[in-house]
Formats: sequence, structure tokens, C-alpha cells
Amino acid sequence: MFLGYRYIVTSLICIGMVIVFGLKISFNALMNNIVYHTYVRLVNGTSAGFCYQPSAKHLERNVTSIFDMSVDLQKWLMDSYNYGYIFGNFPGAYMAEFMSAKWTWFASIVINIICCFGFTFVPTSLFWPHLSIRTIQGFASGFIYPATSILLAEWAPDSQKNTIGGIAFVGTMLGSVLGRVVSTFLMTMFTWDYTYYIMTGCSCLWLILWGGLVYDKPSESPFIKEKERDYILLSNIDIIKRKTPISVDWSKVFTNKPFWALFVMHSSCGTVFTIVMKDMVIYMWDVLFMNMQQIIIFTNLAYCIQCVCTIFLGITLDSLVRRKKITQCWAKKISTLLISAPSFICIMSLSYIKCSVVVAVMLIMIIMICFCGMNTGYLINHVDIGPKIAGRLMAITNTGASLGAIIAPLIMDRVLDEKLRNIVTWRVVFWTCGGFFIVDMMCYTIWGDAANQDFYREQDDED
Repeated sequence: MFLGYRYIVTSLICIGMVIVFGLKISFNALMNNIVYHTYVRLVNGTSAGFCYQPSAKHLERNVTSIFDMSVDLQKWLMDSYNYGYIFGNFPGAYMAEFMSAKWTWFASIVINIICCFGFTFVPTSLFWPHLSIRTIQGFASGFIYPATSILLAEWAPDSQKNTIGGIAFVGTMLGSVLGRVVSTFLMTMFTWDYTYYIMTGCSCLWLILWGGLVYDKPSESPFIKEKERDYILLSNIDIIKRKTPISVDWSKVFTNKPFWALFVMHSSCGTVFTIVMKDMVIYMWDVLFMNMQQIIIFTNLAYCIQCVCTIFLGITLDSLVRRKKITQCWAKKISTLLISAPSFICIMSLSYIKCSVVVAVMLIMIIMICFCGMNTGYLINHVDIGPKIAGRLMAITNTGASLGAIIAPLIMDRVLDEKLRNIVTWRVVFWTCGGFFIVDMMCYTIWGDAANQDFYREQDDED
């Protein structure tokens, strides 16, 4: 039973991810296109200091500004989303676990739509209202990962967990690609505010489908066939038989090696992924002398390949688990090793290659593609080790990843100061990422697990 109603639920989760991250990225694309910038880079004697191009200067200019704000204020607007996102994880987890994961997701999308729609009515000269709206949008977006973990714990049979998890979380990357492409296209066809009118309008269709088709548990859905419902329940029989926990023994959680291995893996990869997304763009621009259009094409291509690889990897791993060639534990470890091992080799190679644009771009694309392992690896591992509290476990590890994603770029910005940027400073960035890959690879390979851990204090129904 490979296909079934559970894949409709999973597909709607994926589309929801596309909406949330698409709206997030569309704002960045909006700022990049409507805030006036002039980039002038002297190619002879460029600050990168180790790649030479025999040309005087290169000029890129975006369209005229309608926002009266500095580049620093623009950066604050874009970063405020991340600050709100951190604080949304735990409220989202508690709402999903103790109320409804379905309606937590629904609330997140509604708030995203309201914020994006409201953004068009705020005068462009007012900074603080835009900052508040952006922070609230980030806060609401923080609900979705914990809520997704709760839904997957109920809907994903153990024999198809990697495939379903991969399909659900691949929406993050699809949203990043489609958000930039669609918003850029709409801004060229209409005025910038119509971009949000159209995108939020389409998102409302998802709300109708989600509200009518998705349920918190297979046992609550009137649409699922009895055979498929029994298949899911039988697959997750260990979870169903477990007594309802009256409380979580957090001392067991915070002394649990598989949990800490997961925390290190999630936090480390989240941090490095942010550095790769941000600083590799600077590297391609400042060192490889690629224009922004080329950079966008190659990064979007890498994301698209990553999405395809995610689905293929999930199906392959589940097939091997069903045939008992590997355990679920090793399925997760293979996924995470796929991130860290090739990426470590590629990132360290970038430190020593000559100024070969083709080789450098290929290495960067391989690194980005290898992150497909996160969707079938550590992002679904919370459902393995603590299905009843998967939302709160996700909130903890995702908060660590979000903090790293904020702090690391601030440090890298200091290292890659425009006046000091040279081959040595770039090697610091590459070696730092390589260090993260080594640490998370060792921790998760040694201590990572996919067995249900005993995190609960329980009592009998008679009590």
C-alpha cells in the first residue's frame, strides 16, 4: 500500500510549506527589487584579492526605490522574521500537542496571509509597522515544524516514514525556489503590491482544502479507507499500545544521548545551511565574478535537484528498510552522512582550488544538493524517538538551529568584512563549516537512534 489518503495529507503539508517559505522568500525578493541599490565593484584589485579579471568595473542597478529606508533598516526588516520564528516554536508545539496540529497549521497560514496582505496597506515610509508585521509573520511560521512532527507521528507508517517525511519537508526548498521565481515574475508583470494580492489569494485555496480534507488522526478522518486506516494503525502499534503519558520526564529527555545527537545534528546543519545560503552567494558574486542572474539560476537549479533527490532518497531508504537490508536507525544515519561527508569534502576543496568558476560552482551546488538528506534524516527523527512529544522535541532542536542561523551569519559578516576580505578570511568560513560537518557527523553516527525512547511518566487507567 504505497499510495493512499495519507499522501493527500502529506501533499497538503508540502504545499503549506511552499506557501509559508514562499511568502518569506518573496519578501526578500521584494526588498531586493524595490529598494534602490547600486553595486559598483572594481574588478582590478578586487577586495577578494585572489581572483583576477581584466576589466575596470561592473555595475548593477535595481529599480528605483519606493521605500525610503537605508540598507541597514532593510536588513532589520528581513532579519525580524527570524527573530519572530524562534519564539513561535514552543507555542506551536504546545498548541499542536494539546489542542490540534491541524488547526495550528491553519492558524499559521491565516496569520501569514493577513500579515502579507496587510503589508501592502502600510505606508512604505513607516519602518516600525513593517517590522512588527514581519516579526508576527515569523512568529506564526514557527508553528509549522512542530505541528508537522505531530501530524507525521499519526499519519506516517513506519515502513514509509522516510518517503512521507521527505515529501512533507521538501516544501521548504520548493517554497524557496517558487517564492523567488513567482514573486519576481509577478513584479515584472504588475506593481509590487499585486504580488502579495495574487500569492495570498492563491493561499486561501489551500485553507479550504486543508480545513476540509485534513484530520489530526487517521481514526478521525471520514475519507480514509478502512484498509488504509488499519495499515497505519498496525504499523504504529507500539505508539498506540503505549499508555497515555500524564507527564514528560524531562530529566530522561535531557540525559538521553539520541536526543542530544539529534539536537547537535539539527542545530549544526541549520547553522551551516544558513551560512551556505548566504555566504556562498557572496562568494559567487565577489570572488567568482558571477552576476546576480547567474547566481539565482544556479542556486534555484540546485534546490530543484535537491527536491528530486529527497523523494528518490526517501523511497530508496524505505525500500531497504522494508526488505530488512538496513534498520530505520541506519536509514537516518545514511541520510545525515549524505549531508556531512560529501559536503565536508566539497567545502574544504573550495579553500584550495584555483579561480575556476566551473569547479567552484559545481562544488557549491553539490553541497546544496546534499542537504536533501535533512528531509529524510534528522527532521523526521523526532517522530522516531518521541512520537507523543515530537512537537516539543522539534521545538527544542529547531530553536537551536534558528539561533545558530542568526548568530553564525553575524560572526561571518565580521570575518568577511569588505575591507578585510581575502583568501584567508574565506578559508576561515570554509573551515568553520567543515568543523560543523565533522562534529555533527561524528555525534549522530555514534549516538543517533531511531528507536522509541522512554521519555514519559505513566500511570494505569485504573489510577
